[in-house]
Amino acid sequence: MRVVHISTFDRQGGAAIAAHRLHHALRESGVDSAMLALHTSGEEEHIASAIGNRGEYLAYKIGTAIDERTVRHIKKKGAGSFSLARFGSNIAGHPLVQKADIIQLHWLQGGYVSLAGLKHLFDLQKPVVWTMHDMWPFTGGCHYSGGCTGYTGDCAGCPLLRERFKDTTKGVLAKKQRMYADARLFPVGCSTWLADIAADSAAFHGIETRALPNPIDTGRYRPMDKARARKNLGLDPEGTYILFGAASPGIKRKGFDYLTEALRRIGDTGRLLVYGADAMPEASGLDIKALGKLDEAGLLNAYAAADVFVVPSLEDNLPNTIMEAMACGTAVAAFDAGGISDMIEHTHTGYLAEIGSSEDLARGIRWCLEHGEELGANARSKVETCYTYPAVARRYIRLYEEALS
Repeated sequence: MRVVHISTFDRQGGAAIAAHRLHHALRESGVDSAMLALHTSGEEEHIASAIGNRGEYLAYKIGTAIDERTVRHIKKKGAGSFSLARFGSNIAGHPLVQKADIIQLHWLQGGYVSLAGLKHLFDLQKPVVWTMHDMWPFTGGCHYSGGCTGYTGDCAGCPLLRERFKDTTKGVLAKKQRMYADARLFPVGCSTWLADIAADSAAFHGIETRALPNPIDTGRYRPMDKARARKNLGLDPEGTYILFGAASPGIKRKGFDYLTEALRRIGDTGRLLVYGADAMPEASGLDIKALGKLDEAGLLNAYAAADVFVVPSLEDNLPNTIMEAMACGTAVAAFDAGGISDMIEHTHTGYLAEIGSSEDLARGIRWCLEHGEELGANARSKVETCYTYPAVARRYIRLYEEALS
């Protein structure tokens, strides 16, 4: 069985990391898996770049620049992520795609696969499994709808777009509907939440959706000695540390303001460690240490050093960060948003706070600090049961067999 994973990046960003892990999980289970990415981060066997020459690179740069400029023009200031996917590569003729029995789509934006490029892939009439890492596959352009349910209808009147462009989304969604109707398409949500709302969408009307989680390497992500981890990061071995991670904490959906308000409610309980951010938003009065961007070794140290990991996201799918913290035996406090409840069982493997309630989030942080050892052990146990490479690979292989039959 040959599977090719289509992803804009091979290891940069949450969706790419999840796709890369699934690729390796499948290979370890005997599946002939490969990745075809727009951007590759280095030489790795079975991972290829879709850009083969300078002409293709220039076409990508020009198309991406036009799309990004158009989106900036039509979108309201401060609106969330939005993609038109008008320009991109036609990868239907690539040898990895031609040889594959299964085409598996992941996150495709950033100038990789356009709507026309998707049509070329569907026209091959091969089974296409689409692992959805956000809502874009079934909306008129947004990656997270912010509570808007326009995707259940025609997506007209988009609240993210300026007045004269509000119906742009209607045309984009109509194109997706026409393509999907003739495709051998198997949409997969990484979480129950995403699978359920995808099932309610107009784009996937009459198409079965299902939920399959991302995997994690439990040999790499595992509990470590806390004192050693803190020494590696230059932290006080006797301190109390609250960990938060986000590449762009200023994005409203990430909920950083709710976290800082929760910490102010708690008072002088500990120090906030932040990793992944290029720049930190203002958070006056709080003791914050920025760890910057961390490689995998640094990330493992951060999870081990923390007493609690906090995820105040208002909207999210199945965050890799939560799974990573749980695998490392670190208690997690988070808002009960999106697919987070698939991983966190309230007061058993972590704490689920009411969405948007800094007061309840503060309560959750305190709970995790008080019950961290028990919660961490339970979290690790859940990861070992549900999210290991073999466990997730088995579920995907069953889906592939169904798709091929």
